[in-house]
Amino acid sequence: MLVIPAIDLYDGKVVRMIRGRKEKLLVYEKDPVQLVEEILTEGFRLIHVVDLSKAIDGTDENLEVLKKLSPFAEHLQVGGGIRTIERAKKLLDMGFKRQIVSTIAIERPEFLVELREEGVTPIFSLDTRGKKVAIKGWLSEEEIDPFDLLKRLKELGLGEVIHTDVEKDGTLTERDFCFTKELALRTGLYVIGAGGISSEVVLEKALTVHVETRGLMKGVIVGRAFLEGKLSLGVMKKYACQEDHRVS
Repeated sequence: MLVIPAIDLYDGKVVRMIRGRKEKLLVYEKDPVQLVEEILTEGFRLIHVVDLSKAIDGTDENLEVLKKLSPFAEHLQVGGGIRTIERAKKLLDMGFKRQIVSTIAIERPEFLVELREEGVTPIFSLDTRGKKVAIKGWLSEEEIDPFDLLKRLKELGLGEVIHTDVEKDGTLTERDFCFTKELALRTGLYVIGAGGISSEVVLEKALTVHVETRGLMKGVIVGRAFLEGKLSLGVMKKYACQEDHRVS
């Protein structure tokens, strides 16, 4: 099972936002480059990085940090404000092939095809509040059938989805995986759960669903719980170890 540590960036700093709200910003005195190096040294293969300055404010305050992270690009999936091919190509030029998109793929699904033509591996971020799809930085919800949406995007070549429980994100409260499991089984897409991955109990639940879905519920993303030491890299590794003893 993939267990993916998350690093959110805002104005060059490592942060978390509770339920994605800028006014509920938590800042951590951690160097993002050192943090990435520490995670990779522990054997993790993939790290989730989001440029919140670009996503929320449309600024390039994190550009220098991203440049410093570029030597590790093969181990990073990057999101935040990827709404144009120009932005995607800029990130790709830095080595970031795995790129996360959200609202733009709902408004213009063919964007996924354009990204793939450029050599990007697009990952769609499905953000839900209850079972309603949240868009535009989680500020509004749309009456969109998430299953129809994902099936449509799958037809356009999408292979992987991050499913975030908006109400749990950044709160250190626990979530279940009922809806995530349903999304995976009904669409046949690989789905990664995010939001509310706050304890070892949740990791145990995730591993159970991973097995029940035969790997379609591919893994989880751990943010605040990791940054605040609620889930150590050691505990996360326990749930991420593969048959060849590498870490996800």
